[in-house]
Amino acid sequence: MPGLAQLIIVLGSPNSDSGELSAIAKSRLDKAIELQQQLDNSKILLTGGFGEHFNRTHTAHAEYARQYLQGILEDHAILESIALSTNTIEDAIKSKPIVDANKSEKLSVVSSEFHLPRVRFIFDYVFQPKAISYVGAKNCLLKSELPTVIQHEQKQLAWLKSLSNTELANLLSCSARE
Repeated sequence: MPGLAQLIIVLGSPNSDSGELSAIAKSRLDKAIELQQQLDNSKILLTGGFGEHFNRTHTAHAEYARQYLQGILEDHAILESIALSTNTIEDAIKSKPIVDANKSEKLSVVSSEFHLPRVRFIFDYVFQPKAISYVGAKNCLLKSELPTVIQHEQKQLAWLKSLSNTELANLLSCSARE
């Protein structure tokens, strides 16, 4: 049975305590819309559950994202499944069974431009040997905020790269069990 030609994974990002999506979230979703409209037989998979640093409401971030997309795209463009993740590692781990079940031929991951190096490292590890395209959403942070965010991303990526293969595998398997 053939699968989807393309699955587009949109990584979660912050929303307010009232559920309003941040500019970062909307930028990622807008990029996914643009991509989905260019591709035949594609669907969007949303990630993002709950977390102190990005969503303290009682509704999953991915559900807020779905509501945003439903105002623009037809329902068939959005996967019914969502990955209730709390961080980038869980985005990859919790997306994998959904990707596998949908038998997609190609995979695209949408995140913010500043986030892509770390995303690439994690998703390439989790989804090897699947070829993945990475799509950067426009940066919508203030110039004064960007250096702090980039420094955080570089620090997290350096930490991941410093792990041995065994440590990285253990980290990812622990995230998969949570």
